[in-house]
Amino acid sequence: MFTFQKEVTNIFLSFIYGDLTIKEFEEWVYSYEYLESSIGSDNYNALFDFDYWFYGTEDELVELIISFYKKSDREFGKEYIMWILNQMVEGSIDVVIGCSKLAYLRSFEKDFDYIPILFVGYDSLIEDAEYHYRDDFIEGNKIIRNYSDQIIELSKKFLDDLNL
Repeated sequence: MFTFQKEVTNIFLSFIYGDLTIKEFEEWVYSYEYLESSIGSDNYNALFDFDYWFYGTEDELVELIISFYKKSDREFGKEYIMWILNQMVEGSIDVVIGCSKLAYLRSFEKDFDYIPILFVGYDSLIEDAEYHYRDDFIEGNKIIRNYSDQIIELSKKFLDDLNL
């Protein structure tokens, strides 16, 4: 499903989007025994030889990782969307957070207009429910849970469409 193995994709995208420090990323590069077979010798050598402690390194490392995707058949943005969808379907991120990320990409970022507009609609409905039911937590959660089930179904369908 992903350009690289799932674990590699999780680490790459977690670093790019700020969930992993450069120190944690570097430790992973030096300790993950399947990295070279997962990303190829050239990409592996680029990561292994990278100077992780030079000023401004994080931006350069992000660009390096994104360049790995430019060599593949799938663009980086599509990989990121598939990663979010996959996490939502697996339950490793909250559906509300994933929906919010997809709605943001669809609404404010360039070249993401293929994301179904329904994610924007669900994000808006969830925000409304959180606001209107802030005093009635149980009722608000019931409404959000109902939307979450619908979002999961939409996510599965969209993920299938992207994998075609």
